[in-house]
Amino acid sequence: MTRSFIGHEDFVRCLTLNSQKQLVSASDDKTVRVWDLQTGEEVDQITGFTDYIYGLACKKNGNIVTGLRDGVLKVYEPIQKKFIVDI
Repeated sequence: MTRSFIGHEDFVRCLTLNSQKQLVSASDDKTVRVWDLQTGEEVDQITGFTDYIYGLACKKNGNIVTGLRDGVLKVYEPIQKKFIVDI
């Protein structure tokens, strides 16, 4: 089965799965998006990044960790829908 995920406006640099088996993608459009694998629908869009996202990981607790080109590390908590770490 082939599925397209339409939404990012620039190169996608990172892909991973979260604990809910959703696809998480990071792009040069400075967004992270969460996708339903079955439908291809966008479930969440995370904005507020100041540079390209070069690293992406999902923790078992659901948090999304990103590493930006400028060296900034951000941790996003999806239930509260906010960044909880920005260093």
